[in-house]
Amino acid sequence: MGRCTPETPSSKATSTTSSLRKRSAASSSTSASKRARISSPETIIDASKGAASTPRNSVDSISTIGAHDSAGVLTSTATNTEAGHGGVDMYPDDCIEPDPESDPETAFDHADIAVDAESLGDSGGLGGSDVIIPNYATTVHWDPNSPEGLKVGYRIRIFDNKKRVWRSGRVLRYDPRSNKHKIQYYNNADKEVECVWLRLPEESTQCGSRFVWALVKGFAWWPAMVLECDPPMKSASKEGYVYVDFFGSDQFAGVKDTPDFIRPFDNGKIDDVIRKNKKKRNDKAIKLASTEQSATREARNKAVRFYAEKAFAFANRMANDILGRRVEFFRSDINYPYGDTVSGTVRAYSTSLKKWLISYDQPQSSKTTYEPNWINLKSKGINLKILDKKKKKKARDPSEMDLVPFTFGHISDDVFVETSPPLLKNRCTGCREEYKEKEFPLVCSSCSCSYHPGCADPPLNLRAAKKKLIDGEPW
Repeated sequence: MGRCTPETPSSKATSTTSSLRKRSAASSSTSASKRARISSPETIIDASKGAASTPRNSVDSISTIGAHDSAGVLTSTATNTEAGHGGVDMYPDDCIEPDPESDPETAFDHADIAVDAESLGDSGGLGGSDVIIPNYATTVHWDPNSPEGLKVGYRIRIFDNKKRVWRSGRVLRYDPRSNKHKIQYYNNADKEVECVWLRLPEESTQCGSRFVWALVKGFAWWPAMVLECDPPMKSASKEGYVYVDFFGSDQFAGVKDTPDFIRPFDNGKIDDVIRKNKKKRNDKAIKLASTEQSATREARNKAVRFYAEKAFAFANRMANDILGRRVEFFRSDINYPYGDTVSGTVRAYSTSLKKWLISYDQPQSSKTTYEPNWINLKSKGINLKILDKKKKKKARDPSEMDLVPFTFGHISDDVFVETSPPLLKNRCTGCREEYKEKEFPLVCSSCSCSYHPGCADPPLNLRAAKKKLIDGEPW
């Protein structure tokens, strides 16, 4: 194992790097900053692939509501009715894009707006006193599977050109509009000291990317973290080699990235290949690696929830602040010719249909059940009532079930891979109801979420849905 001894930057490199921080993250600046950087530790991607700010009226700036695009970017507004998700075709005039140079996290939030509820619909439900709705920026970007998004949650070391030292921290967030990561720095005692937003392509970095068992000839299998370094380390410059940090040893080495030398850590799981090596494994190092893996998982899932809450808040604003709330209203199309009053939970809003998706309560005194469907809660004679009243002038906190359609990049507790939220297993992403035995879900070709045909936006009848499945058409 070779000890990592980063080179000290020259004064010319320091000057150049300092000046580069004042520039935008354009590709020309990125190239210049790469030439000015030094040998260093922990990064995870090619800096030239960072996302730049999107022009307000460009086609690329349009995104989806309640879904994510083909790259998995969680967003809040869009035109995607052909794909069955619905959306709006432009940014609302009262929304403001965050300044790329401002704090990307607080830029999501703008002054709250008071809406006269009577103007939103029937006075019995969407009407009444003023409703305070948080005014969020138009989009909530985060692709957890992008090279920059994959950094979130991992430990990182960044070279401080002013103090001429390496600083250790953790990546907490990523904002593609400004191409910045939020870094939580730690002191020598591993205590949190400060948070900063940095453009990592302009820094010298070493960032964790995966937890592994690594083998060096003459040693036992050892828990380690694969580091992606920018600029690359010489010991891992050979093709097919990775640079690893061995837990509990303060040692680094370039290791061939093949199953004979690198195995998945999987929370300390010992597979048959590792078991064949009779050298004693270090229990302290294994415990350190497991603790760090848990901390990484926790930090990543916090970021997942942060962006899910922001996306839900924007979608809820578009839905007149009733997503996730129980409502009661009159339906004239059931119990003919009398109609009937029903109750249920509002699960989604379609800006293209201008309707709300309702998951109905199961009546205790009747065997009649109603399938989830899209309802115009503003239509005449519907007599809408909101059953679970919230505190006046205070936004309702979303439940776990409310956040399901907006949650991407979640990491499960037992396997360190991205999974769907636990609440979504065997459930429709639209209505959140469990699939019955003979029901068949439609799976989105871009986000892999499943829906009842009637919960899609726009909804599909069973005949159209079956035809898509038989013909193998993407949905």
